[in-house]
Amino acid sequence: MRDNVYAGTMQYNLIYIFEIPDDAHKGYLKIGEHHFDSASSYKQLPPNCDELNAQARIRIDQYTKTALVRYNLLHTEMARVQVKLLDGTVENSSFSDHDVQEVLDRSGFDVHKFYDTGKDSEWYKVDLRRAVAAIGAVKDGRNVLTAEEMAGSSVPGETGLPFEGKNTVIKLRDEQKRCIEKTKAVFSRSDRMLWDCKMRFGKTVTAYSLIKKMNFQKVIVVTHRPAVVDGWRSDFRLIFNEKDDRAFVTKANIMEGDRFTDADASIDAENDRELQNLSKSGKSFIYFASMQDLRGSVLAGGKFNKNKAVFAMDWDLIIYDEAHEGTQTELGLSVQTLLEQKNDGEKPKKVLQLSGTPYNLLNQYTDDNVFQWDYVMEQQAKQLWEKQHPGDHNPYADLPELKICTFDLRNKLAGSYRYEDENVAFNFREFFRTWTGDPKRDFRALPVDVNVGDFVHADDVWAFLNLISAESESSNYPFSTKEFRDMFRHTFWILPGVKEARAFSAMLKKHPCFREYEIVNVAGDGDVEKPYDDALAEVREAIKSHDRTITLSCGKLTTGVTVKEWTGVMLLSGSSSTGAAGYMQTIFRVQSAGSVNGKQKMVCYAFDFAPDRALKVIAEVHRLKRSAVGTDDTGRVGLGEFLNFCPVLSEAETGMEPYDVPKMMRQLKKITVDAAVKSGFDDDSIYKADAGIVMDKDKLNLVDILKNRLNPQKKAKKQTAVDVNRQGLTQEEYKKAQDAKRKPRRERTPEEQEALEREKEMKKQQQGLFDLLRSVSIRLPLLIFGTATDFDESIRLAEFVDKVDEASWQEFMPKELDKQLFLKLLVFYDEDVIEGAGMRIRRMAKAADELMPTRRVMKIAEIFSYFKNPAKETVLTPWRVVNMHMGDTIGGYN
Repeated sequence: MRDNVYAGTMQYNLIYIFEIPDDAHKGYLKIGEHHFDSASSYKQLPPNCDELNAQARIRIDQYTKTALVRYNLLHTEMARVQVKLLDGTVENSSFSDHDVQEVLDRSGFDVHKFYDTGKDSEWYKVDLRRAVAAIGAVKDGRNVLTAEEMAGSSVPGETGLPFEGKNTVIKLRDEQKRCIEKTKAVFSRSDRMLWDCKMRFGKTVTAYSLIKKMNFQKVIVVTHRPAVVDGWRSDFRLIFNEKDDRAFVTKANIMEGDRFTDADASIDAENDRELQNLSKSGKSFIYFASMQDLRGSVLAGGKFNKNKAVFAMDWDLIIYDEAHEGTQTELGLSVQTLLEQKNDGEKPKKVLQLSGTPYNLLNQYTDDNVFQWDYVMEQQAKQLWEKQHPGDHNPYADLPELKICTFDLRNKLAGSYRYEDENVAFNFREFFRTWTGDPKRDFRALPVDVNVGDFVHADDVWAFLNLISAESESSNYPFSTKEFRDMFRHTFWILPGVKEARAFSAMLKKHPCFREYEIVNVAGDGDVEKPYDDALAEVREAIKSHDRTITLSCGKLTTGVTVKEWTGVMLLSGSSSTGAAGYMQTIFRVQSAGSVNGKQKMVCYAFDFAPDRALKVIAEVHRLKRSAVGTDDTGRVGLGEFLNFCPVLSEAETGMEPYDVPKMMRQLKKITVDAAVKSGFDDDSIYKADAGIVMDKDKLNLVDILKNRLNPQKKAKKQTAVDVNRQGLTQEEYKKAQDAKRKPRRERTPEEQEALEREKEMKKQQQGLFDLLRSVSIRLPLLIFGTATDFDESIRLAEFVDKVDEASWQEFMPKELDKQLFLKLLVFYDEDVIEGAGMRIRRMAKAADELMPTRRVMKIAEIFSYFKNPAKETVLTPWRVVNMHMGDTIGGYN
């Protein structure tokens, strides 16, 4: 394995203190932190040892050397602390420079911004003794210095007891403040808002801050994940203190929708009375509700007579948490309608939807009604903070980088052809299929030496476990060396279903490598998954009790939970049609911040064994993002930013190779490329999506020239005669049409509806342009095939004219089309598809050249069978006919 592929999942953290010996900084100290790798145990790293001092200087030099600042390093110490849990057990954790600074803040020490490095940087007016004491306070679990530690100080605490005038105040980050301001602006003109914000944005705290700022009196929070009630309850007091006199209310048990006992009826009646009393009293309150419970109500179409007060309440604000889940079903939509309906005399209710993966909701909103905070924005903020605030506590520092590593099992397993689906993608459902005992479902009788529930392809599954764990310094798999097994002590594995997870759990426990791991199968032992809370508790207990664990799931714990110890997720489920929302939710489970055994998580990994699926999902995410609407260049920039902060690597002979944008664009369009090659470029996929729709004056003039010079060439089996309209859409009108698609018809402005109708009309007329271009396009494959360039060299259309000799151009291209006019046509073509298809054709030819003569002829003939006859005078005789004539004349292979 290449050492740099999986390096640094966990790192130590140290706290350093230094001074700048000049008059301006006199009396001030800088307190910072640094993450580092070390082969030493923490016991070998006492305060101020040579290794800690050297590591601290590496960090300080990063932001002082360029400013030629001289400094004195005064203290270094491991940021390691023992934490006693509620059950009495003790675990090792790490802390940050921010924790030390909070002790100094609460103890009354002033902070001052200096610009010694050219950037603002926070320094504390404190001496070394008390600064070191603040580190000790954090280790002791105190948030303020004692009177003895403060003795002799000139700050307010010197007279006796520690200064405790500063309460802990939640400081919203800049993006959270922007989110609140945008939401206020939206609610001033509209009633609906979507927060498209990833895990760790702080949606709960930000939502509470919005409630406080806009003074919403009656708020309901509805979620499909009732287990998150603890987070909403604990964050409530961070924003609303006792002076706010606001209540947090939920049912004594957050009931599911499919059961309702006498005890539940009593709880529901008491809950209704409490809501009615709160409403009459005028007291502000936040009610936390389960979508399952609300869906079970008769009013919403369920079975039980409950939640009448909830649906009758005139809510000021309705929040749907994890809004992509459980809200788009018939019952879910019914619940929303009931909650949001406006009764006589009531003001319109404001609706706020929260989701980290709202891909099924985006078409309901325009850009103006969405606040977005995604992984790229988070990592950009983390990087930018370092530049703008060198040495200061980075609020994003504990958010790990995510890397996606893809492996293609089709090249590794002898019988992999069995597991290819119709899209030539790896079929995990078939790979992990278990015996049912039913010959019709198993396709044969149950063998005598196996049991119902065993793997049908047990030998191949065992071979897979051997593959990913085989001891090898050159292997790319995450369990192939001791070093990697140490990095991935606790991982999350996704399987296709409950039965598959049960069989896999049994096999893991027998395997020489994986029997060292505690296997936690939260998918359950029977046909039904375990309850959500039980599953999470079991995982945490296993991690607490065992050095290495593997958690198996077929969907449980893929959203709404944080298991800080997970450093990798193994994706062994799904297909090429896997939805983007579920996929992204799953891989970001491992990106949660966490300190494990005194080390901070810095990098985490998703291992995908269906590489085409991984790339397809990433493409889908960027297609759905607002930033991708518009030109291809915009989409490329967005994809490039994602790959910069979330590298996607694929297995190769030389190690794990990262995708860049051009390589990924080619891979993403592989299916489109196949269609282009097999159609002989007689396919609309080779043109840009907005070709013939977004038309400026130059493009319209170009169409006129084509109409005068070329005869339209209809697509095979397509006889629709369409002309090209003189009036195309502008880029602004095209974007307006895309925005209009996301709105219900009743909410569209007349201008948006008009743009949408014009786009529909232009879509029909777009075919006229494609018919003109087709007479050029179908000639490209033959010219690409014969171009005198290296087989591995990709050919961009802009360079194509220089690579084709003049004689070939005159022979195969329309007489009316010169090379200068051809270059102008490139504005209509999708360069990635053309380049990828050209590369495919040339590599097929190269592979044919390495075959025996007879096989080579057949392969070349197959390639030629894809080419279209470009004109009546150009005849490409089919291989079948050539073979027949040769057999009749000279004999031989037939």
